[in-house]
Amino acid sequence: MEHSRRVGIPFDGSEAAKKAVHWYLDNAADPNDIVIFIHVQELPALPLLNLRSGLNMPTEQWMKTISER
Repeated sequence: MEHSRRVGIPFDGSEAAKKAVHWYLDNAADPNDIVIFIHVQELPALPLLNLRSGLNMPTEQWMKTISER
């Protein structure tokens, strides 16, 4: 068996990511490659934890922000 390369391709569903996959297929792909797609998701901006107010975490705000995405 020939040696294979491990190729990691980050993918977030954007047009740039799709173009990167097509570029790899057209220019660098080898039949022996092991391709690993790495799903990348941008996290929303969440309210920061304020240590002055104790350990009260704004979890309700976080959950609301995440569910709106």
